Amino acid sequence: MKKFVFMLVGNLGYGVAQWLVIIFIARLGTVEQQGEFALVLGIAAPLSMFIRMNLRTVLATDHNNEFTVNEYFSNRVFFSVAIFALIPIIFLANPDYRNVAVLLLLVLAYKVFEGFSDLANGFYQKIGRLNLLSAGMFIRSIMMLAAFFVGLSVFNSVAVGALGTALLWGVFFVYFDRNNVGKDNMAIDQLLFRKAIVVAKKCWPLGVTMSLVSGISYMPIYFLGYYDSLESVGYFAVINYIFILGSYIGTTIAQTLSGRMAVLYSNALKKYLMIILGVSLLSFILGFFAWWLAVDWGDYFMQKLYGPQYSGLSSALGVMVMCVSVSIPLTLLGMSLTIMRSFYKMMLMNIIVFLFCGCISYIYISSGSVYEAALVVLYTLLFKLLISLFINASVLIASRRRKLSVSYE
Repeated sequence: MKKFVFMLVGNLGYGVAQWLVIIFIARLGTVEQQGEFALVLGIAAPLSMFIRMNLRTVLATDHNNEFTVNEYFSNRVFFSVAIFALIPIIFLANPDYRNVAVLLLLVLAYKVFEGFSDLANGFYQKIGRLNLLSAGMFIRSIMMLAAFFVGLSVFNSVAVGALGTALLWGVFFVYFDRNNVGKDNMAIDQLLFRKAIVVAKKCWPLGVTMSLVSGISYMPIYFLGYYDSLESVGYFAVINYIFILGSYIGTTIAQTLSGRMAVLYSNALKKYLMIILGVSLLSFILGFFAWWLAVDWGDYFMQKLYGPQYSGLSSALGVMVMCVSVSIPLTLLGMSLTIMRSFYKMMLMNIIVFLFCGCISYIYISSGSVYEAALVVLYTLLFKLLISLFINASVLIASRRRKLSVSYE
């Protein structure tokens, strides 16, 4: 229980801080600035997820010590530098993105330092020092809030907020995470390029998977920006972040249970499955109750938080709340596939879901608006849940058959 509290404080505090940034932009900025920030995150998030390769979870569950912390860190550094080489390609692919070039560079910069601390969090999970993880996420949350508040209230600039966040997070990594993980484990002068490539060969499917997951979550934003306007992107962003904030609950549960679940998978499979089933059922029950509140009180909630211009979104908000209840069991099933090291199956699943999401985004959003974008998210999550259940079941059955055949021999 103590571990769960640490993870909940860290993850929810971090999620709330990012949500408050959205509120700052709504209150101190414009809907267009909200749309620009959401669009930039829609570009930066999939790129940063790709280069991270979900090494945090891999490190936290690496009980056989397949790689050292320094080898994981070497991978993170080399690929974080490489991410900036992709920016010219992005601008060539869509010249309209040049209008947000500075903001994109600054958001990518703070995403890089976030990635370094993310790897340190995987180390804290592995050694059971969740107090360090929680404290680190809380401090970085305060830093981000301060940077964006000053940027918007003093300079009326989201870019200044992103710059301040990058600088503060860089200092935090050097003086907090690097010291706690061990300077030898995260030493710039001891980077191992060959080992970084070996780690990448092992984990690149996870990078593709996480990038696709991120791209799927931002797909409605891409289509709204193309077919509608930055204002529509801004309106959708505020309700979409309710979903993202709620998803941190699933992330908290999965990260808290990851070490224990890896052991249960090998030694107590029935208990392993019952935990996933129990958490999933609870999520659906609470999700129904939250949906009722969102539909009845959504407009009041949106006006109080964001301002009167954001009223009239209660139906879309209700859909996004339902998305949260679906995302929690999905997170647990994703953790399960990571424990089973089914990286290629995860990648294939998310390629299929990505294509599905693109198709229904075109069908719904090209002639719709914010509510239709919310429906796209819900239908995509339900489709992914069905595929994830099928893959988990097939991997578990195949694993049991292999064990039985070995025991018979």
